[in-house]
Amino acid sequence: GSTTTPGATLSWSGPAGFTASGPVATATQPGTYTLTVTAPNNCIAIAEVAVMADTAAPDLLALADTLTCLQPQAGLSANSTTPGVTFAWSGPAGFTSDQAATSTGQPGTYTVTATAPNGCTDSQTVEVAADTLPPDLTLGAAPTLTCAQPQAGLSANSATPGVTYTWTGPNGFTSDQPDPVVDAAGTWAVTVTAPNGCTASAALEVEADFAAPDLLAQADTITCLQPQAGLSANSTTPGVTFAWSGPAGFTSDQATTSTGQPGTYTVTATAPNGCTASQTVEVVLDADLPDLLAQADTITCMQPQAGLSANSTTPGVTYAWAGPGGFTSDQAATSTTLPGTYTIEVLAPNGCTVDTSVVVVADTMAPDLLAQADTITCLLPQAGLSANSATPGV
Repeated sequence: GSTTTPGATLSWSGPAGFTASGPVATATQPGTYTLTVTAPNNCIAIAEVAVMADTAAPDLLALADTLTCLQPQAGLSANSTTPGVTFAWSGPAGFTSDQAATSTGQPGTYTVTATAPNGCTDSQTVEVAADTLPPDLTLGAAPTLTCAQPQAGLSANSATPGVTYTWTGPNGFTSDQPDPVVDAAGTWAVTVTAPNGCTASAALEVEADFAAPDLLAQADTITCLQPQAGLSANSTTPGVTFAWSGPAGFTSDQATTSTGQPGTYTVTATAPNGCTASQTVEVVLDADLPDLLAQADTITCMQPQAGLSANSTTPGVTYAWAGPGGFTSDQAATSTTLPGTYTIEVLAPNGCTVDTSVVVVADTMAPDLLAQADTITCLLPQAGLSANSATPGV
């Protein structure tokens, strides 16, 4: 307060017993304050003033985002409906900002203070959380593609909720399924992405086994000596199985078997990987009889030994003679002194035989003979001698 009266004194009074002297006083309470001015002549002048109070703090709402692999900068925001406020942020690692909206890449506790034009303030703290944990990922065993299984399923699993899968592989393959089916060998990679944008990756190698088994098939020949022909299949591939098929509905699952039917036989070898190899063999029938020509001589007084001869144009034959008196011989040409029927059997290499018989005749009958002689006389000095036989050719 002030006065123009020389020598006047000023005194203040107010709420809660407030008193002060002098033209200037400091009030700490709102209310009505009275100024009394006393002149030297004790005349008094009184004036009143009202002190108002403005101590309302500004309203404040602070928010913070979460740090993720997808969002490496977390937003910080401060809002107030109080006009004219200013903001002051502070946080970890010396972070400061005077912006209502700002951002940080550091997790931790952040404080924002809002200051109103009346100097009143309000503060709040927010927590910037970090959600940067990658998802877990487990792969199933790598399959092997085979003839029996030309396609195979891959398996990826994650216990992290809400993940997505991305598979890549040979020939530009992609899939968003956790368990895709593949049909090519090579490197297959999967990436799992969690809702927070963090990822985990793994790869596996799919191998292929399409090797056919080796196979060697053989067949014997059906002959008179061997009416059943052997069939054999051999493979050095471990664990193979065999399947034979042939004429007249023939089948067998044995590596070695036999048949009495000529024709074409097929064997298929199947390896444990499902791959196969096949071969055909021909069972030939060799049942041709050998040819045979047999002859016998005649026993005479001039030729007491009769020749026996057998001939065949079939290569490799053997001979067996049998006849009277226990006669035997394995020679093509032999002889005998006994008349009678002789049997010859010829055995070919294929076991087929043919036989025939010949008769040895004995011609040992003496010729008949009539001999006569004349008498020598003086009249017939030469005596005639004559021999006669009815046997032809003597």
